[in-house]
Amino acid sequence: MSINTYEALLNYTQSLELSFSSTKIRKLLTTFRVYLASAFGLSIGYTEEEVAKSLSKLPLKRFVEKALAQFEIAFAETVNSITDEEERKKKKATLYNDRSNLKSFLSWISEQKWHSSFQKLNSDSSKRAPRTRRGKSLGATRRGRGKNLHARQYALPEAILQKEYSLLHQDLKFLEAYAVLKAPPEGLKRGDQVVIRDTTFANHRKRIRQFYGWATGVKSRLEQEKLTTKLQKVTNNLASNSKDQGLQNQKQELERQLSELHAKPKESLSPLERRKVEISTELSHLKSKSSKNLRNRKRHLERLVAQIDRCSLEIMLDTTLFNRFISWGINEYSNGDGWAIVHYSSGIFVAKFLGKTRDYDQSYISSIINNLSTDRKNHTDSYKPNVRKDKPEKWLTLEQQDALVNHLEACTAEYDHRGVEKSLTAILRSWQRYISVLFQQHYPIRVYEMTILESNKTLKWGTDPETKREGYYCEFSAEQTKTGEPKIWFLDPDVFNEPLTQWLQVWRPKAGVDHNFLFFTLNKGAYGQQMTCQALGAMVKSSVFIASRDLKLAAQDELLKLKSEGKTEEEARQSLSKEHLCFIDIEPRRTNIHYGRHIASTHMRKAGASYSELKAFHKIVGNSVEMGNTFYSQLELEEETADAISWRRTLIKKPGLSEQTLDRYKDRLLAAAFAIMTKKQFNKLRDLGFDV
Repeated sequence: MSINTYEALLNYTQSLELSFSSTKIRKLLTTFRVYLASAFGLSIGYTEEEVAKSLSKLPLKRFVEKALAQFEIAFAETVNSITDEEERKKKKATLYNDRSNLKSFLSWISEQKWHSSFQKLNSDSSKRAPRTRRGKSLGATRRGRGKNLHARQYALPEAILQKEYSLLHQDLKFLEAYAVLKAPPEGLKRGDQVVIRDTTFANHRKRIRQFYGWATGVKSRLEQEKLTTKLQKVTNNLASNSKDQGLQNQKQELERQLSELHAKPKESLSPLERRKVEISTELSHLKSKSSKNLRNRKRHLERLVAQIDRCSLEIMLDTTLFNRFISWGINEYSNGDGWAIVHYSSGIFVAKFLGKTRDYDQSYISSIINNLSTDRKNHTDSYKPNVRKDKPEKWLTLEQQDALVNHLEACTAEYDHRGVEKSLTAILRSWQRYISVLFQQHYPIRVYEMTILESNKTLKWGTDPETKREGYYCEFSAEQTKTGEPKIWFLDPDVFNEPLTQWLQVWRPKAGVDHNFLFFTLNKGAYGQQMTCQALGAMVKSSVFIASRDLKLAAQDELLKLKSEGKTEEEARQSLSKEHLCFIDIEPRRTNIHYGRHIASTHMRKAGASYSELKAFHKIVGNSVEMGNTFYSQLELEEETADAISWRRTLIKKPGLSEQTLDRYKDRLLAAAFAIMTKKQFNKLRDLGFDV
């Protein structure tokens, strides 16, 4: 079997898990373009399509035989043509890097044993992974669609926090000791300490940084620095590739954004500084008054001015400033009641901490907590979860879930679809993607619980006392669950025994890590570290997206193939497999771990699960049945009212209801049923033969 140079380059790129726009591949293409193209009679363009068109004409065997020798000739000619000694040294260093990059590519080709690998694998397709198709990534698909609901760009960055606000940084450290560490801080009794989970404290800390990012006015400063950095990066790329029209357009856009930012009228004072001016004005009015309440008010204001100057944690006790922050977040960033609720909770948490650790009048702290609690309750009362938001692009049917799992399982093969041997890192990553999605579709536990799945600790092997079958089971202590209740359950042995054993006993030991966690990072910079909640969530979401994208493109190719054979659209669709039919007409899904809980909960309710079955399911998921009814049920209106069609049969089955009772309440029940039906369901009743 013959293979051209472009196919080899494409496989090389995929084996390194890089893209054509990555630095390593761009430099390799520059070497082809500048030093090798003329020797092979090629003209290599800058876009991927132009590269594919040129290199597809070059047989790989010819390229391997001649490439290095031609580069050495070009190397000598380029160096000898430079007269300046300093410039010659710089050029030599660049050429050494180019030669090393080219040798890496040639060495990789020699290791593949192309002809023997293809001949050996051609008869055994089970050892090859399905084709990974090029298309839009998850980031490209979502670009411009997300809202800055949590607006990280206005949060006070860690670097600025440590460098410019050292007192606030120290307060946050003490707050962590108060909230998370088992030993109470100095001067604090153990009974005064409320220990919370690390994840809960991290959320509070993030919200505190958001408040101070807004209060100190750091947002505009960060926007300018971010745009300047991007512009500098694009300018540097243009220096080496001045013909790239995309980079030129990007530079013009960044320059335009910077000019608009400079043209905006800037506020002379930050919210914190404006609040200080207001307090100083109020204090000047209180100087001549001497009642007890006003003296207390004056004392608190004077203390608050001092804390503003120091920028300490006690600034959050100013409810006026805090309420302005909430109003700003809702009005400027379109945040909702849920956003306000969690930030009020962080404010209450800080107030309780300061009441325990600072010399404040407890009545003053109590009044602040009461005010914040009242405001939080107002938002809680008006909060309505929008559980159907973005449902079409996240929802998965049971058939689609099965197809995704089968596809990801096939991706764990040791060779790709061309017969190229995959790297160990690529195989390990495909196994982690498969196991994580498989686990989430059967047991949609919280993402934190997924990250602490560890062999022989939270994931064990044993015999199920009910079924008497051996298999894996999960066991979490009270400290490891959000609800504070321990839980244990056995995994389905038919589903999990084989893949988990294959992962834990065959492939995971090859990673060479010194822990037993199921999921860990495979990046070069942080290889082998326990995967964070954010990283695991991103892996699951991207895995589902890429798999559904590949399945859709494969289904479309199969449909075109069948139509080219003379079949009509309808005949071709009838010939498609079940997996292809599941994905041919949908956009790639971007379901995340949290939405997986919605899907599973809805499927349970669609299947008519009893209350006891729902209770057992939600015990594993980690919430109550009532919460599942409120937040996770994704039933559409027509599904919610479908049972009204057979309401009589339902009532007859229930004990204590005679035919006389049915006749007595017939009109009332019919009116209630019709009241909740849409026009579509009303017409459906009529089509079924009901007299309506």
